[in-house]
Amino acid sequence: MGNALQMRSPEKPDSTPALSLYLDVKRTPQAVSSVRGAIRGLLRGASVPADAVDAMEIVTAEACGNVVRHGSGERYSVSVDLSDNRCELEVIAEGELTRPGPAKDDDVLAESGRGCAVMEALTDEFALDASGDGSILHVAKRWSLTES
Repeated sequence: MGNALQMRSPEKPDSTPALSLYLDVKRTPQAVSSVRGAIRGLLRGASVPADAVDAMEIVTAEACGNVVRHGSGERYSVSVDLSDNRCELEVIAEGELTRPGPAKDDDVLAESGRGCAVMEALTDEFALDASGDGSILHVAKRWSLTES
């Protein structure tokens, strides 16, 4: 994964997921694909259904891409908690990552401004808490145990 990622233990003592991953990420465009690949590998290795893997991979890429484009600071963190039928992803970054207003319907070819809507559509839970000091994005995706 190169020098862009640094793994360490999750810092969530009150939760008991089956599997956790914490990444301390350098805020560069190159690191986004490394994070996306790490999440994909984790979920595939845990036999998560393919549609949930695909959704979380897209959400991860969008969230990390937004941090690279709109965040501040040199690093950000990505954490994943995985249970039998649920994946939670949290991205914490310096800077205020605000949710843009809705994209204009007549601008169907717009290349930006739709990321939050896409992430919200692909997940079961979506929350973006942005303040002047930093931003926390929390998403969760569930699947039926019969799918895995």
